[in-house]
Formats: sequence, structure tokens, C-alpha cells
Amino acid sequence: MIESSQVLGSAVGAKRVHTTITKVVIIGCCLCITGIADVVRSQTATQRSNSLSDSYMLESVKQHHELEVGYEKAVRAKVASRKAVYHLGEMASIDTAVLNTSQQPVFVLRSDPYDVLVKTLSGRSVQLGFAIIVDSKLEPASFARLDPGEMSSQSFHFIIGCRTFNGDVGRSRKSWQVPTEDRIEFENNLFTDMGNGCIDVTRPGTYTIAVQHWNNHVMVSRSASGPKTATGELISPVFRITVVR
Repeated sequence: MIESSQVLGSAVGAKRVHTTITKVVIIGCCLCITGIADVVRSQTATQRSNSLSDSYMLESVKQHHELEVGYEKAVRAKVASRKAVYHLGEMASIDTAVLNTSQQPVFVLRSDPYDVLVKTLSGRSVQLGFAIIVDSKLEPASFARLDPGEMSSQSFHFIIGCRTFNGDVGRSRKSWQVPTEDRIEFENNLFTDMGNGCIDVTRPGTYTIAVQHWNNHVMVSRSASGPKTATGELISPVFRITVVR
């Protein structure tokens, strides 16, 4: 993990009361079921990733064209957000998903925050900022194995406007240099989540968000034949957000 030298980088009676309580209980149970499903899905994905590292190795697509399939032939990609309107300084969720639209299992490279693309309506690219730059190593666990009709999703969080983000990062970095780091972070609320970075928006307006998928490696089984790997480039349809003060 490498610390970036620049921050900007590359939610009237007993009968009525009884009804209300019943509704609350039902909603609570639904939330519990949803939470359990999310945990099971996460555990399943983790188990798959661990087994992939044991059973597969990663090699250049140039050496194994028979194991590749173009993104456009195998998957669809989407990006969305929990809201369409955000305030400057607010943290936005950017959620990505890929769906296997083919009739066969396929390996798909997982997204990371650096794959997010933000532009103005005129097409000008908007810079993203990161508190740290991670030199991540590409490995079999970086891929997800999707069965036909199966979806994989990931969520990233960016603060709208790098002015607020830069201030938070600056205060945190000062606290890192002090021996009583935990106490200072506690007293000054520096333990708050800054997300994956910031979107360098300086004024209100409408912006488009997309995610770029690009891969030139394939998964090669150590013992037997395996699914093909999605390769090439794929950019999701855009999702529009409006930024207000």
C-alpha cells in the first residue's frame, strides 16, 4: 500500500398501536432475511475466490486464445447509485454489476475504484481523488466465476467534491504523525469513513458515471478444462447524477 503524494490522482387506541407494532416486526424480519442473504452471498464469493487460487493460474490471453470470450458476447454491465441527487460534500454510493448473459460459465475480472469514469454532460472527464494508491496484484482471486444468469456486484463510495475530501485527508495525515493518534482521532472524529476517494466536482450540475471493464488475461485450470474468461474492453451504460449545493 503506497501513500499518494497528491490527493487528486490518475440513508387513537390499542388496535392502532397493535397494527403499528405488527408492521414494524414484519419489516424487521424482512431486513433480517435480506441481511442473512447478503452474508451468505458474501461468504460464497469468498469461498470461491479462495478455491480459484488453488485451482487456476493466470496467463496472458496471447498464449490461450481458446480460453477467451469477448466481454460483449458474454456479459452485460451496469452502474447505479442509491440516489440521483447529491449535495456537494456528501458521500455517494456507486454500485456496479455484471451479469453473465451467455449459456456457459464465465470468469469476469472484478471492478475496483480506479475503473470508475465520471464526465460532464459535454463529455469532459472529471478527475477522481484517492487518499492512498494501492498497487494491487492481479491474481486468480481477482476474478469472479459466474454461472449463466448469475450476477456479481460491488459498491464504491466517493465524496462529491474534493475540497471536503482534501480537508479530511489533511487532518488525518496530521494525526498520523502524533504519538497519541487514537485519542486525537477519537476527539476530532477522524475515524469517520472517507470512502474510496472523491469526485472533483466544484459546482452544481449533472454528471454521468460509468464503469470501464478491461482485461487481457485468462484463467487457466491446473488440472482440467475450465470456463472461458471475459476479455477485451466493456464500458457500462452511464448513470446520471445531479449535484446541488
